[in-house]
Amino acid sequence: MTRPDSPRNPPEGVTRRGAEQARQERRARHGTGLRGRPARRAVPASVLNSGVLATPRPSAGVTYDYAPAGPRTLERARRLAAVCEAHGVPLPAAAMRFPLHRPAVAGVVVGMRSADEVRRNAEAYDTTIPAELWADLRGEGLLDTRARVPAPPADVP
Repeated sequence: MTRPDSPRNPPEGVTRRGAEQARQERRARHGTGLRGRPARRAVPASVLNSGVLATPRPSAGVTYDYAPAGPRTLERARRLAAVCEAHGVPLPAAAMRFPLHRPAVAGVVVGMRSADEVRRNAEAYDTTIPAELWADLRGEGLLDTRARVPAPPADVP
């Protein structure tokens, strides 16, 4: 079953909204998980959302949640890509790095089918993400204003 293609269901890797993020952050800040147990760190999977965020410029026929992306989803992904491109950042790089700023996230899982995809994803992951990118995504209405945005890592120029 696929989710309806609507602005309420945007590509998750970069734009997911909701109370779950606030709950996870609260648990991470207090060092507790459910029922007072020690907090666990999450490893989000499918951050490229089964294809729609996997290429620098999403094209017709791309998948979203393992089904063909609808026109609204494709348009939103293209808008995300345009903002990323204006900052010299490939869309997959932003999608992979976005979840990593949250204290409850230990890493991300990215599916790959070939050695070439491994190389491309490793390069994308190592891309420096300017803080202005996240601000511009907010300005374009593509990133929730309540979302915490990642800062560039100190060890990457």
